[in-house]
Amino acid sequence: MKKILSAAIFMLAMFFTVHAQSSKGMGKSDPDAKKILDAVSAKFKTFKSVQSNFSLKIENAANKVLGNKTGTVFMKGTKYRIKVAGQDIFSDGSNVWTVDAAAKEHEVNIDN
Repeated sequence: MKKILSAAIFMLAMFFTVHAQSSKGMGKSDPDAKKILDAVSAKFKTFKSVQSNFSLKIENAANKVLGNKTGTVFMKGTKYRIKVAGQDIFSDGSNVWTVDAAAKEHEVNIDN
């Protein structure tokens, strides 16, 4: 469950942070790409809320596909809700609740 939560948080971070590739190890930075990504980031920040469907492919170190999962993320400010693989993950911006109805399990992470 922690892997799914970690993956979900990683995906949220990707939604909120958009950076052009650095020149270190990935070739030269493209100024035109940075302009495009900056424009997309600025546009994203104007939305009051966002909903997106996603697909998550799980691979091992040898690039063997172990599974695929799909889900939906809803975001509003610092709050979010993720529905993936029978789980609902909620955050009010500081606390995170994970509900797995099939396992009859609830987890709460409180940020102090």
